[in-house]
Amino acid sequence: MHEQVGQFTHQHLSGHAGLVLNPRALDLRLFLSQWASAFHLNDNGRQSIQFFDHHGDALLKSMRPRRPTWRPGRP
Repeated sequence: MHEQVGQFTHQHLSGHAGLVLNPRALDLRLFLSQWASAFHLNDNGRQSIQFFDHHGDALLKSMRPRRPTWRPGRP
């Protein structure tokens, strides 16, 4: 799994696939038909949603930022 930082804006979802394009931030292709399960985790206040395939392999993890006002390029 690759780790990228960015916001999920400019999303385009269809029945089998999805696309997230944010210039100079995220460029994701999502093959939704491969997703089998999803979990919401709260680990000591750090929240995430994690998606897995039919074999239990991780496909995508989306973490909530620690600071709600976080934006790319800002400390």
